[in-house]
Amino acid sequence: MDELLKALQEGDKDKVNNLACSLLITHDGQINRPQMNEFERYAPCMIFPIEKDSFGWLIGGIKYNGKTYSFG
Repeated sequence: MDELLKALQEGDKDKVNNLACSLLITHDGQINRPQMNEFERYAPCMIFPIEKDSFGWLIGGIKYNGKTYSFG
């Protein structure tokens, strides 16, 4: 979580995507809600679906410090 927060603070989109994918997506491709909720409490951010279909999230978003970073 520290690394993801640091990447958000630095505005490193590629690193945010890589770290968020490993932290917030389960091995079967679903959103990891416990991790998502914990990270939202840990960092001043909001995690939400940017795009989804009937199976779930396709692209996730992290809104941090007025900017939105995508992952997935």
